[in-house]
Amino acid sequence: PSGTSHSLTPALPLLRGVDPPSPLVSFVLPARNEENLLEGALESLPAQEGVGPGTFEVIVIDDASSDRTGEVAFKFASTDPRFRVVRREFSTGIAAALNEGLRASRGSLIGRLDADDRAEPCRLVS
Repeated sequence: PSGTSHSLTPALPLLRGVDPPSPLVSFVLPARNEENLLEGALESLPAQEGVGPGTFEVIVIDDASSDRTGEVAFKFASTDPRFRVVRREFSTGIAAALNEGLRASRGSLIGRLDADDRAEPCRLVS
């Protein structure tokens, strides 16, 4: 099977004809069967210090998980428009998941995060 995925799903409706501004940083976070770790990684990102609105986005690539990884990611995306989720139907590995996240990213810079990582509050401060 190919690594095809569902389309990128913004969780909150956007105004028609209005594109959100591109963020400075896109965090790409691939995850497969990481329901027990993912929430901690995602909770660490909104706490970034010294950054304004629209500074970053988070793209979670659920690499065909058989657990609740997708549900955890969609929980964040449903309440915070900076979070987006790509759900892959078939797993083809972390490299393919990362590439899909890069294609979905809108930021000028790319940040990497794994489900077992925690972003320090000053990660984006220069």
